[in-house]
Order: sequence, then C-alpha cells, then structure tokens
Amino acid sequence: MTLLDIVLLLPLAGFLVMLFAPKDNPNAARWAALLISLVVFVVSLGLLGPYLSASPTGYSRNGRVCGPPRPPWNEISSSNAHPSSSVGS
Repeated sequence: MTLLDIVLLLPLAGFLVMLFAPKDNPNAARWAALLISLVVFVVSLGLLGPYLSASPTGYSRNGRVCGPPRPPWNEISSSNAHPSSSVGS
C-alpha cells in the first residue's frame, strides 16, 4: 500500500470513526473531526517529499528545464529581427 493509498483511505477511516462515535457530545465530535483532518493533512505532506528533493535547480527533462515553451521571437537572431535601414532609402 503506497502513501497515496493511505492518504486516500484515511478520510474514509475517519468517516467510519465519526459514524460510530457517540452523538451526545457535539463538541467532542468537532474536535475528533478536526483531529482526523489534521492527521490526513500531515500524512499528505509526505507526498511532497519526492518533489521537493528532486533537484535544487528545478525539474529537468532531457537537460532542459521544464516550463512553458519559449516564445518564437526569442529564437529570432538580432540580424533577422530588424529590417535593414537601406530598404527605404
């Protein structure tokens, strides 16, 4: 069972605990629900570990840093970017 499975099943376990809990004290039920939610949250933080420790400079794929594609005007060389001044004269 992976950590993701545990994170997905913990709320169900919390629901079952709350379902069979005594209903006479609503304040205790609120605290139990808060405790269950906090446990699920703390366990879910473990899912971030592999991503945070993957690479200090960012995630790379085939040597390039992953991100949005570069705009085409960044790939145009400076000699092709501006028309020559002799065209209009």
